Amino acid sequence: MFTIAKIDFLEKPIVDVEIDNIHFADSRAVDFFDKDGYELTRLEQVYYSAQGYKVIKYTADHPGIFQPWISVRHENITIDHSCAMYRCSFEGDAKKQIEKHRQENHRVGWLLTSKQKWGLDLDIDYCDNQIAIVVIGWVIAGILYLTAAGKPDKLETAKKAMVAAIIGTALVVIAVLGYQTISNIINSVINSGT
Repeated sequence: MFTIAKIDFLEKPIVDVEIDNIHFADSRAVDFFDKDGYELTRLEQVYYSAQGYKVIKYTADHPGIFQPWISVRHENITIDHSCAMYRCSFEGDAKKQIEKHRQENHRVGWLLTSKQKWGLDLDIDYCDNQIAIVVIGWVIAGILYLTAAGKPDKLETAKKAMVAAIIGTALVVIAVLGYQTISNIINSVINSGT
């Protein structure tokens, strides 16, 4: 029923190559900078491609480095999205080029705040003819202990995210069980004629 794809883990996601300076003339090159996520600006897409990474549009056409992860064959279960994700840091020649262009457009400097990170994203939906629910909607924001570098605040954030995911899943299970119980009671009353 479930198929798990082999993920080619990027051990050290970095960009260290220069790109053509013409890309810095685009006034919207760093619009929608996603400092906490994995979606790439147009300028980042050019850098990542120059480095040899395959940039694709995944969930809701968000561009980034995404590798498909889990798929399913089942009439009632759908995987809305499932992938491994990466974010690169800028080093070497790329970093020098960004620092130079930052003088002309301070927003370009935002790219230098990007840190290497890894993530897994999974959303499994269950749907039948009576009810549609999200069974699992976990976003694991990355292998945080690798990027924590001894920073307790990052580990604390990871713990809070996991607790929220567990509570959210529990609420979904409680809601489904409640719905089924109430539905059964109503159906038995209607069918008994009282």
